[in-house]
Amino acid sequence: MYQTKRHPLLWLVVVILFCISPPAVMAQDTKNLTIVAGAGPGFAPDYEGSDSYELVPIVFARADWSSGRYIHFQDLTLSANAIASKTWEIGPVVRYRPKRDDVHNSKVDDLDEVDAAVEIGGFVGFNIKEWRFSLEAVQDVADGHDGALVAFSIDYVLDFSEKIDFFVSAFTTYADDDYMQSYFEVDRRDAARSGLDEYNADADLKDVGASWMVRYDISDKWDFTGTLKYTRLFNDAKSTPIVDDEGDPNQYSGGIAVVYSF
Repeated sequence: MYQTKRHPLLWLVVVILFCISPPAVMAQDTKNLTIVAGAGPGFAPDYEGSDSYELVPIVFARADWSSGRYIHFQDLTLSANAIASKTWEIGPVVRYRPKRDDVHNSKVDDLDEVDAAVEIGGFVGFNIKEWRFSLEAVQDVADGHDGALVAFSIDYVLDFSEKIDFFVSAFTTYADDDYMQSYFEVDRRDAARSGLDEYNADADLKDVGASWMVRYDISDKWDFTGTLKYTRLFNDAKSTPIVDDEGDPNQYSGGIAVVYSF
């Protein structure tokens, strides 16, 4: 368990989430609120750097206000724009990262498990026409990997027609020593148990990638979406025997979902 006294940022996030929560914001103007939710089947690697894939559920929801504020949940990540602006976005981010345990690869499974992490931080975004630029920083507060991540992304929206929208995104992620050591390092005990070579992982640019999403309007209330994401691991995240010998630096995920607008 994590202690909030050691992480004052958690209290800041709680306060911001309360300020932009439905009771606070909906009281301003419920008529200008739009809510969408969707679910469907997807796939993803069974651990970061794996060459084995598993079925995963895709679940997301979003509440948008005409002021520009929103609350968004996707990929086990909750984020919210705390300011009334359609150009700038500033707000908290809370992400749950499941533990690495009971994976398909027997050698990686012999390594020390990495406990589940709760990453908390914030982001700032800037919108100009069809483009969006975003910078995010988070820190684990649940003693999972105990590390920090900084991610930068660029998004672009292309309207093919009245019924079809296309979204493309490019991103890169920097990870600190704690994160890299938790997921990619092989210490002496790990090497003895697994048979993998010892390996030291340091802070560095962890990955770059791109994602694509197509949305098709079935009706006024129903949409259909398809997503595909490609991530390429770099530097120590790529060279570790966990990935180089037993996995794959090329990571894919995606799925399909049916979306309903309330």
